[in-house]
Amino acid sequence: MLMSELLIFSIFFFMQQFIFSVVGNLLFHDLASYQTLSESMLTIFKASAGVFNNEEMLNSKEGPGWGYVFMLTYMLLSFILIVNLIVGQLSSAYKKYQKNRNVLMLLETLSVREASEADDKYSASVSPPYPFSILNMILGTYILSVKKPEHNRFILHIYFLPIMLVTLVLFVCYQVVILPLSYVKTVCHKFALIVKNP
Repeated sequence: MLMSELLIFSIFFFMQQFIFSVVGNLLFHDLASYQTLSESMLTIFKASAGVFNNEEMLNSKEGPGWGYVFMLTYMLLSFILIVNLIVGQLSSAYKKYQKNRNVLMLLETLSVREASEADDKYSASVSPPYPFSILNMILGTYILSVKKPEHNRFILHIYFLPIMLVTLVLFVCYQVVILPLSYVKTVCHKFALIVKNP
């Protein structure tokens, strides 16, 4: 697809170069840069890159007006051709994106999920909780040098075991406090219902 578009652009660009070279050779054959067709083509090609001599056009026997009209017309057509190439490439890329938009979104989602998953070998050196990150000075270098998933898992258990124990103790204490209160509330509520509706 891209090669065919570039081929079409090359054909149009060469046709434009050739036509303006012939016109330049016919109009300005008295100037050194337009005397032969090959020199005229080289001058036109240089002009497409922005390298041209305005003063040379002033000395042509056709007059300075024709030189300016010739060069201005060539530069405008070159600009339009280049802009059309850029717009064509952008619209082609947009069509490809629109066609594959859902696939690209799913691939990006999967790549983000893979990047956010824990690493089997090094996650212990990256994700210790705050107070235990101090242990990373000792255990982190060990994990980075050993590179074994079993060692990584063991050190993660060391890091997160105190957090698990503290959470378990808090949960049990909360249940011990809240369960009797909830039973008392339930009994009081049932008693109120019995007294209200005998």
